[in-house]
Amino acid sequence: MNVLHGEGVCAGVAGGKLHVLHRQTETPKRQISDPEGEIARFDAARERAIAQLAALEEETQERLGQEQALLFQIHQMMLEDLDYVLSTMKLLGSKGTTGTQASFLELFDGDHEKVKKLDQLPLYFSIGVSNGLLPLLAYHYAAGQQEKRRAAFRLGCTLSLAFALLCLVTFELFAPQLASLFIDDPATIHYSAGFLRRMVIAMPMMSLCYPMIIQFQAMGKARESLVCSILRKGVLDIPLLFLLDTWLPLYGCMWVQPIVDTISLIVAIGFYRALRRKEDASP
Repeated sequence: MNVLHGEGVCAGVAGGKLHVLHRQTETPKRQISDPEGEIARFDAARERAIAQLAALEEETQERLGQEQALLFQIHQMMLEDLDYVLSTMKLLGSKGTTGTQASFLELFDGDHEKVKKLDQLPLYFSIGVSNGLLPLLAYHYAAGQQEKRRAAFRLGCTLSLAFALLCLVTFELFAPQLASLFIDDPATIHYSAGFLRRMVIAMPMMSLCYPMIIQFQAMGKARESLVCSILRKGVLDIPLLFLLDTWLPLYGCMWVQPIVDTISLIVAIGFYRALRRKEDASP
């Protein structure tokens, strides 16, 4: 006779067949030949699970109330938790084993910084063009040669924007290949490419923001220059970092710069048009 010890879930005596579940104590290890494919399947499965839990939460809330539906909301939060995603990526991202050769911390502290430098190429080019424009724009403005100033400004914007668009197309098409120049781990390459593709969306807006700010400086418009500068760094980006990281875990922070540069460019264009109308109205 076998004697089983445990705790009952309800009071009373029951008769019938007893089924014993033997749990597997060891997790089998298997070779991963396609890390990127495994990561893609994991992302797809996680998104499907989150959608199913959201549907269950809504249905439970309608039938049983908000308190009972909290269970499904908590499970959604668990699936969206950054630590959970990163720890799973470490298991899927190795070369042929269930471990990874590069932790996700290294992605941010080491390799990711190298990939981020690719995103900064248009920034450096735009800053170089803008710094070259500053004395030229200031000279023409002081000399009253407004048409020459505008022509130089248009040329600077054209060069800066053209280079940014070239980099944008190149980075969007060849992000994994560019990341692999600095990184060997497939999982790290996968996420670095995703970060790069999102960050470079800001390139066209950023390439025009700097010449705009430089032109305001050349014209002695300190207020306009200051507003556009602090919008890009401090006023908008810090609150958006907190909000988007909450709303869009993992990739949310990557959308901050495109949003900030777009808003800053819109404000700069508004300032420029107002100044242009004043110039045209003056004798």
